[in-house]
Amino acid sequence: MVDVVLDTNMFRLLVEEEYVRGILELCDHIYVARCAVREAKSRLLHLINLIDEHLRLLRKHRKWHVERTEHLGTRPFRQAWETIERQFEGEPCDRETLKLALYRRFAANQDTILVSEDYHITRLASLLERYGVVASGYSEELARVRGSEEKSA
Repeated sequence: MVDVVLDTNMFRLLVEEEYVRGILELCDHIYVARCAVREAKSRLLHLINLIDEHLRLLRKHRKWHVERTEHLGTRPFRQAWETIERQFEGEPCDRETLKLALYRRFAANQDTILVSEDYHITRLASLLERYGVVASGYSEELARVRGSEEKSA
């Protein structure tokens, strides 16, 4: 079981039916920042229409979570966030997505994958890994879920 945090551009993973089925099979959970949903609805309207059925399926199985990030914070989390935030130079919504990924790692104390191909996030990959968050791209995340489906078949 893994917590997967998607940035706005990675909503396109949800178009892939086998990805969604793989998430359900693996008992993974998908988390997105509230701002990412707002951005997706305004910028990626055509994509939202395509993934609507998959979102319903994920919601039905309680695998889709939209979260706010302003209330987050244990002391170790805040210290880690301050370290990462000092080096982050991206958009406010990317900042929220990054913060959510780090929070999920501290809150659930389990594997957390941040799926993003945004330069401002990928350049922090080694720093994120120090805190237990793996930064991954579209292809790597799709391969991870497909690979586990093949193992279980």
